[in-house]
Amino acid sequence: MLAIQNKKIEILDLSDNAFGPVGVKAFDFFIAKTDSLRELYLENNGLGPEGAESLAETLLANDRIKLNTLVINRNRLENKGAIAFSK
Repeated sequence: MLAIQNKKIEILDLSDNAFGPVGVKAFDFFIAKTDSLRELYLENNGLGPEGAESLAETLLANDRIKLNTLVINRNRLENKGAIAFSK
C-alpha cells in the first residue's frame, strides 16, 4: 500500500475486503502516521479479535489522528476486539 504513504487522505474505505487480521499490517503504517484521516470504514473485513486489537492499538498510538467516523461492523471483533476499541 505504498500508494497511500505520505498522502493527505481524509476518507479511507476498505470495506468488503476479506483481509482479516493479517491484512491490517498492510495499512497500519498509514494509520500510525496520518494526521489527515477523518473517516475510516472497515465493514465486513473479517478483522477478528486480533486484527481489531492491532488496529485499535495503532489508532491509540497516533495522538495526531482526529477521526470523526469509524465504522467496523461485521468483523467478528468478539470481546477482545471490542474492549480494545473501547479504550
